[in-house]
Amino acid sequence: MRGYIFLLLLFLLAAPATPSQQLRVGLALSGGGAKGLAHIGVLKVLDEAGVQVDCISGTSMGSVVGGLYAMGYSGAEIEAMLADLDWNTLLYDVRGRPLLTMAQKQLDGQFSFTLPIVDGSVGLPAGIIPGQNMELLISRLTAPAHTIRNFCDLPSKFVCIATDIATGEVVRLDQGDLGDAIRASTALPLAFTPVPRDGRLLVDGGLVRNFPVEDVRSLGTDFVIGVDIGSSSLRTPQIRNFVQVVSQALTFSDEAERGRQRSLCDLLLTPDINNVSLLDFENPRAIIRRGEEAARAVLPTLDSLAQVQRSRFHPPRRRLPSAPDTVLVRHIAIQADSTLEQNTLLRELDLHPPLRLSLRQIDEAVDRLGSLNIFETVSYRLPGGPGSDTLLIRTRGTRSAFLRLGLRYDTYGQAAMILNGTFAHLGKDLATGTVDVRLGDQWFVDLAYAYPIGIAPGFGLRLDLALKENLIPSFREQLMTSQLNVRSVIADFSLGSWYSRSLLVSGGLRGEYAEISPSIAEKDFLLVERFLALHGAAQIDNLDRPFLPRKGAMITAGVDGTFPSLSSRGPFLRWYGHLRGILPLASRLSASAALFAAQGTGAGLPSHYVIGLGGLRTPALLPYESLVRTSFIGLQQQELTGQQAHSLTLALQVELSASFLMALQASTGRADNAREIHLAGQRYVSGIGLTTSYLSFLGPMEFTVMTGSLHRLLAYVSIGADF
Repeated sequence: MRGYIFLLLLFLLAAPATPSQQLRVGLALSGGGAKGLAHIGVLKVLDEAGVQVDCISGTSMGSVVGGLYAMGYSGAEIEAMLADLDWNTLLYDVRGRPLLTMAQKQLDGQFSFTLPIVDGSVGLPAGIIPGQNMELLISRLTAPAHTIRNFCDLPSKFVCIATDIATGEVVRLDQGDLGDAIRASTALPLAFTPVPRDGRLLVDGGLVRNFPVEDVRSLGTDFVIGVDIGSSSLRTPQIRNFVQVVSQALTFSDEAERGRQRSLCDLLLTPDINNVSLLDFENPRAIIRRGEEAARAVLPTLDSLAQVQRSRFHPPRRRLPSAPDTVLVRHIAIQADSTLEQNTLLRELDLHPPLRLSLRQIDEAVDRLGSLNIFETVSYRLPGGPGSDTLLIRTRGTRSAFLRLGLRYDTYGQAAMILNGTFAHLGKDLATGTVDVRLGDQWFVDLAYAYPIGIAPGFGLRLDLALKENLIPSFREQLMTSQLNVRSVIADFSLGSWYSRSLLVSGGLRGEYAEISPSIAEKDFLLVERFLALHGAAQIDNLDRPFLPRKGAMITAGVDGTFPSLSSRGPFLRWYGHLRGILPLASRLSASAALFAAQGTGAGLPSHYVIGLGGLRTPALLPYESLVRTSFIGLQQQELTGQQAHSLTLALQVELSASFLMALQASTGRADNAREIHLAGQRYVSGIGLTTSYLSFLGPMEFTVMTGSLHRLLAYVSIGADF
């Protein structure tokens, strides 16, 4: 085959030609997820050889790489754009925590599944991942082409392939919005939501034509280079997870079509990447090198091809003007699939024209709107091009109600499930109602309503009604001797900056009725607590992720108390503070410190308001289970309790990979019923432990071995988020 190609090129080189007889080269790029990064390596070698590509077709990842190349970017520039992306964040729609409201941060990471509620019934989503992060990436990368509506007007003619999920038909996308076309071509079924376009629902083109050679032929090419990175069929022992099952299914459906498309190539490249899976983005540059190796193997042929083009007066490939560093925005238009008022959406964008913005600043503003979870995706376009003064914000798919599910298990027997129902736009834009139900030994039902008000940006009223059951253990000589069962009804009214993204300041009035009885004890008794308490709290949270963060800080402080006339037993006052900071020391190494202190005083201090230390991320005090969690290595859960407590925990964390981490942790502290906190001359408990963690779709999975001054050896296992 290569000999035939070489002879053909020699004939073309020897034949006389005029400028009108240019040799038009086409490039067909197949789909294949992470394998598609090999296309970049091929492009780099084509650029090195001087081959001018006139027409490009692509499917799925081939449409991403091919679309950027069609805009005039070089292979090296595309490598710089895509190789260093955080693909886990991109593909799994991980929200950047700085963009979340303070109320959202308290729930961040707790839920593994989200289901839409439509007409009062729980349904299934069209895709597990809406694709918000992919939308923003494509918006930014295709900014120079926002004014182009015919893909033949790109520096290289371009077409990409999608599938009509209703009919199973091949859909050729060569007109309209380039970003939307690429997004549709990459919408892998089950994973990403389909993309509506011209009355159709479009998904990944790999279902029907993963290697679109005939489509680049139809653009008027004389010589086609095909790059096929499609998977070969797997053997039974190789099929171990759902990604490999999907890959195998696509291989079966594509086998005959793939052979037909391969036969249409003049030069076929097949990079050696069979050991790379669809979602294996762990080492992008290694995959790119595989593409380079495949292209260099035919470099003499590519050199000859470039020589033929030069002999026929082929003009150099042009490129679209690059997007400027900043754009001047004078007008903001919103194309919203929603009944929300435009002023509400503009306020959340927090942009006040006229002003100059970089594309990344526009990304952040649009992502602030997307982080509200009231739309499936939010993207943007510059309809007049990067030099225009209008910014168009586009929303798709209103989410007015949804159900979320989280799961949890740990060594201490706290198997639990939490259900969260969220209902948006209740009475006012951005007013939200939630219903939280926890099923397990420590159950709760919580109804909340948050209503934004205009006294200051981010402020709102919050009403909360909760029924809870909590268990408070009591230890003697390292053995649990009793356990208090606390059943309580809590009604809370507060004013706070729940909608702020940087600082939570809140205050209000809480009414509580609690029945306290032993579930493990020598004597039965029933203690009743009734009181109204004033409370206030402040929190700063800029951690980069909710679990096993790599950088950032969280500072939480608060106080609550009551007067004699508002309590059944008398006045009390309680304060608490928790400071946690994480400092990155290297690319995969970080150090952290957490300092906690709390104290309760007064004759009316409720008996269940003890402060507890021990265990990993354990609720330190009620009713702030989710707000204040501490870790104390070397102790069982809440092994130390008292009316005052303080502790220090230090940790050194290393990332073995994007999902596997190890941490060496050490803790020291104490808890007792002293009326004051004394740091000197006191007996402290200490411990040290090693934790191995894996970040799964269910949340962190952790195994810890630890020892300390009270225990020779303890082991702790947890699966799922804390709640």
